[in-house]
Formats: sequence, structure tokens, C-alpha cells
Amino acid sequence: MSYFDDLWKSLDVPLARDGANDFRTSVGEESVENAIVELVAIRKKSATRPGELRWNQKVGTLLDDLRHKNYHDSIMTDLARHEIIDVIDRYEPRARITSATVSFEKSGSGLGRTIKPSIGYMIVSQANSRTESKVSFGF
Repeated sequence: MSYFDDLWKSLDVPLARDGANDFRTSVGEESVENAIVELVAIRKKSATRPGELRWNQKVGTLLDDLRHKNYHDSIMTDLARHEIIDVIDRYEPRARITSATVSFEKSGSGLGRTIKPSIGYMIVSQANSRTESKVSFGF
């Protein structure tokens, strides 16, 4: 894990300033939730576009690409679910996925779709205690 991986995992989502004129960071359960949202929302490298994180093109999902495809809804949902589970399993060792659902809604402009993932996860601490949480968001 690099310095940058630690840095972006602790930044609050959405970005906000703290009182010391720096970006606000989070710790503990809030940090895990922020990392999950960031990992899912970041675009990883595809066959036609570079990834958003220049220092690691493999981090992220292809959800942004999926929302512009005309696949059947069940295929889109399965592919999106796989992307979510894969990125969290690879890059967020503090969380274990318990459920992942994705809905796609057609946008008003007719260009692409809005993605609304809902992710259930367990926070695994060093003391092996577990706390169940859920995060839902859209982009």
C-alpha cells in the first residue's frame, strides 16, 4: 500500500475543509464508509479510457462505463454487483460485503443512466468484533 492509498482512504466524502485550512479526514467506521463510496465511484482503467487514479489504474469500478451500455437490466445489475464486490474485497480490508444491490434509472436527458448502489458490509476490527453497516448513494 502506498502513501496515496492511505491518504485517499481517510478523506471525507464529499470533500470539505477543516478549521486548519486542510481537507477534513475521518477515522474508524466513518473512514470505512468513505473508502467504500470512493472505491465504487472511482473509474478504473478500461479498454478505451484511463483510470482516474494515475498512480494505480486498477483501483475503482467500471460502473461509469456500464451506465452508458444498452445491456439487459439483469446483466447490468450482475456486472455492477461483481465490480462493487471485487473492488471492496481487493482494496478495503476493513470491510466484508454482506449484500450489494444496484439499480439503474434512466436519466431525464436520455443520456445514460443514474446508478444507485446499496452496499451492506461488516466492519472487521483488530479485536475481531463486527459491526454491520449499510451505505447507499447515487451517481
